[in-house]
Amino acid sequence: MNDHPNVEKLRQGFEVRRRAPFSEADKKILDELFTDDITWHGTGEGPWGRTFAAHGKEDVFALFGAMAAGSGGSLDVRPDKIYADDDHGVIIASLDGEINGTTYHWTEAQIFAFRDGQISEFWGVPDASGAAAALSLAGAQTMEE
Repeated sequence: MNDHPNVEKLRQGFEVRRRAPFSEADKKILDELFTDDITWHGTGEGPWGRTFAAHGKEDVFALFGAMAAGSGGSLDVRPDKIYADDDHGVIIASLDGEINGTTYHWTEAQIFAFRDGQISEFWGVPDASGAAAALSLAGAQTMEE
């Protein structure tokens, strides 16, 4: 049985995301994968204490860059399992990143909505390790500077 075409799109997006900061070729790939009005939801715990959402491609690209910068370029996101149909995709991912000299590892359920074959929305649901909160905080601080 062949994978659904959206599984390959999610794989392709992951490969590009791992290369942040993005080249122009990478941005072109993401531009084709994302709807113009994409919304990227994340969570923030602890000192940041809020959820966030990036709206539109440029804000999402900036968020990816801020997270890479907040981890000193150490952020690594790896898909462990990928599932998709016409409307939704789910990825179980392993993430690692170093923030202020501390190395974090966590697992995240990543949920994607598709519209007309493009990713229109993302929700990240991290495990309870607190590592995702630390990275979100680092990314938020970088974006605010």
